[in-house]
Amino acid sequence: MQHDVKVIKKLFFFIACLFFHYSPAVADLNCSHVEFGEYDYDYYDPEEAYDFGLKIRGFVEKKDLEGLFSLVQGELRNGPRKSFVKDKEFSEIFSDQWVREFLSDTPPCGPLGWRGFVIGGGWMDGEFRGLVSSVWYDVNKEDKWTIFSIQGAVTQKTLPLPMPIWKINNRILHYHCFPVISLSGDTFEDIFDEFSISDREDFYENPGKYFGREIDRPVLHRDVDRCLDQNAYPDNQLADIKITQNGYSAKTNSLLLYWPLRPLNVYYEVIAPVTKKQCRELAPSINGTCLQSFLISISKESGGSMGYQSWYGAFGLFDIGYNDPFEGWAMRKGANLKMVPLKYFESMNTMLNWIDEQEQLQYNKTR
Repeated sequence: MQHDVKVIKKLFFFIACLFFHYSPAVADLNCSHVEFGEYDYDYYDPEEAYDFGLKIRGFVEKKDLEGLFSLVQGELRNGPRKSFVKDKEFSEIFSDQWVREFLSDTPPCGPLGWRGFVIGGGWMDGEFRGLVSSVWYDVNKEDKWTIFSIQGAVTQKTLPLPMPIWKINNRILHYHCFPVISLSGDTFEDIFDEFSISDREDFYENPGKYFGREIDRPVLHRDVDRCLDQNAYPDNQLADIKITQNGYSAKTNSLLLYWPLRPLNVYYEVIAPVTKKQCRELAPSINGTCLQSFLISISKESGGSMGYQSWYGAFGLFDIGYNDPFEGWAMRKGANLKMVPLKYFESMNTMLNWIDEQEQLQYNKTR
């Protein structure tokens, strides 16, 4: 009997040691046991991924804001801009709860599918917290490890003033009026090949400058009358548009009705105006007059685990083939109104940086 008790105690102690060793919160993990290509995605070295994750954790533990953002190449897709965090304290950007939840996790050896690597969130204190307090990272196009998203950080308000709802002849423009690059990029790739454009990356970022030059017909333009006609999109119809005010902008919400399970939410926000001069500079060769232009944020629910897809761009309303702007343009009989994509941005942050750059250029000219 006494022998059995000793055996049970030893077994219990062994199980406890195993639990302690493999508990994610306390384990001294590394990825030396993981072979290259063991996961579905084999573009990375597991040890490099783990080491980069340790760097991120280290800066968070030390509450080193400058060090953390030194791991960001360019700007975050989601999270605060570098200019916003400059000269701020760590506690002004991250709460104690955020730090606690983030540090409850450890660096992974593999990515979360195609989304990249993530630390933070998940289970804590017996409760699933989602990925609110998380840092996402991956290898970029230059084969450098970089943080690309920080969830749950304090960010700046995008605009100091409310923006208008974009209307044409008192009709609200909606999702169909703004051409965007799909995840596959097939449409843009086809145009790139058809018109023998030499710089793919520049075309994807600045399509406006190719219209009237390499591209000699309106392949990406949206006919405004057609995009406002619900019957023009039988397989991609929208429910009634709703406007949601948040004090700084107005979300133009609608629902895509084609999804078999439930309608999908789509919306856009007018972020900031683009001057007619800027509009012309973004599309210098187009045969037409820029009548209005805005920076737009567009979001579409995917219907799956991807959540929302978002696009950011400058769009211009052009009267194609008419070169003398005048007051009352929208009422002109026979106006050939087209919505033209001028410039796309990787994120809201890069779009806000562009606004700052344009303001600085204007300021320098007036000095």
